[in-house]
Parts: sequence; structure tokens; C-alpha cells
Amino acid sequence: LKNISYFFDNCTLVDGCLPCGYLYQSTGFVESYTCDGSITCYTEGLMCLLASEEHPLWQAEIKPIAIEKGNYSKKSELSGLEIILHGEDAKNGVTLFNNSLHYYQGFACNFNDMAGLYSKFAYNSRAGFTLSTRDITAIDNMISLVTAQGEMQSLRQKIYGMEYNDGIMSSMHTPFANDENTVIKTWLIPLWSGFHVRVHKATLSKPYMVKEGSFSLGIDSDEFITSAKEHTARMGNNISYIDTVSTVPVEYSIMRAHPGMNSHKPHALIPIYETKLLPAGEYVFATSLCFVTDGVIENKPKVSVMGNKVTVEQGDIKKVIDVC
Repeated sequence: LKNISYFFDNCTLVDGCLPCGYLYQSTGFVESYTCDGSITCYTEGLMCLLASEEHPLWQAEIKPIAIEKGNYSKKSELSGLEIILHGEDAKNGVTLFNNSLHYYQGFACNFNDMAGLYSKFAYNSRAGFTLSTRDITAIDNMISLVTAQGEMQSLRQKIYGMEYNDGIMSSMHTPFANDENTVIKTWLIPLWSGFHVRVHKATLSKPYMVKEGSFSLGIDSDEFITSAKEHTARMGNNISYIDTVSTVPVEYSIMRAHPGMNSHKPHALIPIYETKLLPAGEYVFATSLCFVTDGVIENKPKVSVMGNKVTVEQGDIKKVIDVC
């Protein structure tokens, strides 16, 4: 019932019907296999509406969901499902930290932006997420490499080496299929106050530029504020933020997503950093990312890089990562 109510409360109905999209009419965002017959499977969740008012389903007590009971951080106990659900109702809702198997793991599946749908490092219930188009590569919650001439840009696609140890998720991925010697290893640390930290060791076999994005910030009017200096994009009380400590200089900017390709809003902004063209070698990026819905960025983690050691601290949490 809460699932059904969520969409009726938050969607813009089209002729009394739920839109072809997520929260608004966006045909470009839906899967490419969607067609007139798709309604058959999508309406199975609404079959409960055929039940009479006396049915036990409608007599059952509506109970609070986990986030309505308080903050929580829960790792999936299912083997092979490497995800953490992290809830902070007052700050930013539920964040799913993603280190799991997906479509790329077993077979080639090229319809739509599968990496955007399934492979971002994090998804947030209030921020939503953005998909790529042939014109714009959406790198919200992704690290990306750009070739020397700018003709190709990578996504986080096939991932491997997934591990979880002492509250840290780690994984590796090969950005380009034609360059197996270029690899990015990532350690992800869920934190509080809307924050998490991603530590990347990028081993480049040839020159690339490096880019990384924070959470998408959905916008539906001109009343937004961006600041490359503060590394933020703001819409009302919703703020997306990024900051990195790196072994090379970076520049901050705000990128615009392709219109209609954000799950929650018709337009979206993504705070990012980017490097200049880097020669082959090893580089470390320790990135703090934040999305909040209460208008306040607080309790920023302290991140330092000393040689092969990256230290992340926030309150009583202290993690030291060896990036050798």
C-alpha cells in the first residue's frame, strides 16, 4: 500500500494514469523493452485493488518501515548480494551502497544505460539517479575515464573482486574493454550525516583524464544555486556535494544531465571534479560525497592521504585503507 501510495502522491498523473517514466513523463528514461504489453507485468502489483474491502489485506495494520523507526545501516545477508542499505530520515532518506552483481556479470546486455541503472556506487531514494545518452555521459556516483582526445568516456561497468571487511566495501572494474591493463580499485565507506567516502586507486596504462560525480540534484525550476568553489549544487533544502583529496590537482564544476534522464526531475545537476590529461601511472583519489535534504552540510569527514595510506575519520569512526 505504501508503494502504491508513494507513486500516486509524488507522480504527475497523465489523464489520470501514472506516467511513462518514474515520477514524471519521461519516455527516454524507461527500459527499451517497454511496450503496450508491458502493462501486463507492471499491473501485477496492483492486483490487490481487486480484493474486497473485507479482505485481510485491507484489514491489516499499516506498520512503519525501517527508516520511520530510526537511523540504520544494514548489509544484505544474502550471498552474492553485496549491498548496504543506509537510512537517515532527517538527513537524506535511504541510500543503497552498491557492490553487487548485475547484468554485465553474466552476459552482454546493451539496451539502455545498464551501467547507470545497476552499477553506480550509490543510489538515494530522494536524489534519484541519472542515465546517460549518446550526448552526455551521466557520472553521478561514478568515477570515469576520458580518452586523450575526448572521444570516449567510461562508466562503471563490469565489476569484480567484490569484498566487504570492517565496514568497507571494495571492488575493481576495467573502464574500457580494449584496455585491460587500466584498472580502478575502489574502497567505499558508508558514513553518517548524508556522507560516504570513496577511495580510488586508478592504474592507467595510457593517458586519460579522470572525472567523478556526486549525487544527482533534480531541478524543476530556475531556483537553484551552484557553486564550483564550494563544490555544491542546491535546490531548496536539497544539496549535493563533492570534495576529493588526490595525488594530482583537480578542478571542480557542475555538469548538467541530459533533460528527461533523471528518475525524479526533468533536469538534474551533478557536482564533479576532473583532472587534466594524466600520463600512465598510479593515482589515488579519496572523495567525500554528500546528499542532504535538510539544507545543512555538517560533520564533514576528515580525509588524508599519506603515501599508500588513506585515513578517513568522522566522529568515532576511523578507517585506514592501504591502497598498495
